[in-house]
Amino acid sequence: MAESNASKEILKGVRLGITPTGWRNADFPDLTANANGRQYYSAKDCLKEIIAARFTGCSDDRDYPKGRADWENFLKKAGLPKGQEFHITEPWISTWFTTAGGYERTLDFYEENKEQWSDRGVQNIGAAEFGNAVHLKPHVPLKQRNRFSDQQWNALVEGLNELGRRASADGFRLCYHPHMGTGVQTQPEMDHLMAGTNAAHVHLLLDTGHLTWAGGDPVAAVYRHGERIKHIHLKDLRPDKLRSLDLAKTSFKDGVKAGIFNVPTSKEPGTVAFGRVLKALDDVDYAREDRWKKTGQAPHATEKWRKWLVVEAEQPYEGAFHGNKKPKDYAKEAYETVSALLKGTQKGGS
Repeated sequence: MAESNASKEILKGVRLGITPTGWRNADFPDLTANANGRQYYSAKDCLKEIIAARFTGCSDDRDYPKGRADWENFLKKAGLPKGQEFHITEPWISTWFTTAGGYERTLDFYEENKEQWSDRGVQNIGAAEFGNAVHLKPHVPLKQRNRFSDQQWNALVEGLNELGRRASADGFRLCYHPHMGTGVQTQPEMDHLMAGTNAAHVHLLLDTGHLTWAGGDPVAAVYRHGERIKHIHLKDLRPDKLRSLDLAKTSFKDGVKAGIFNVPTSKEPGTVAFGRVLKALDDVDYAREDRWKKTGQAPHATEKWRKWLVVEAEQPYEGAFHGNKKPKDYAKEAYETVSALLKGTQKGGS
């Protein structure tokens, strides 16, 4: 859902990115693959369409090159114009702190990957606790998700504080993503996590679609946690799907396959009031310029933390709700819609 910002340009300096999940679903690869299991879009083809849609960053993909030189060559082959910047908006860490052995498992994964992330210029890292979650279980309804015990909450907070401390020391920002089907899904659970973790090292990745589906209010979340929000996923929900999908019967995969998620677009009905979300982000000065730094070091003389608005919508390749649209069409619509909202020229309604 899009609405005007009264012709006032806001959030100057933010960058627009997009995730590859509209082309290639990492959680449920079968939703974006043919009958033989082959992805309809290769990593290179996906990146080509992202660049063509004018985004200047995207989240990491399992098939993207992991070294700087190979990554830069990959971007060149995907059509990135000479001299144009393009960045990984965020790689992902699935944390397992609420499970046996999960503390070591999670931190080991971080240590194994931090060098290649740094090599490719990563600044933000997305994360969510997958321990005791149901969202990757295709036949388990979301209503049956687990709620954390006090012991599990303590383990999660302790683990995130340590992971965030290491990330900060290495020049990253750990951004936690409240996610459907996990132990941190609802707005009160998000508030509880923010209250318990170290604000210097654990930040918030606000996903407008997940929080809204969980019954939350992303605008209120921005005003409550503005200082903690360091990354944004702009995701909408199709109203008819939101009304019809019963969480007592619907798994996360069921929802994705049914088309619950959509990009911000003025060409279809939506649920999230993106104009209000962006206005709130402007009010809390999300776009302010901060110098990049590692813990214990002086701020970098010229390098800044990049401020992202990342479009995301996990969508299956097939679905009657698509009409004739392809992923590149959604990407183009989203870029135009968000850009217009930022410039205060969006005239579309819900």
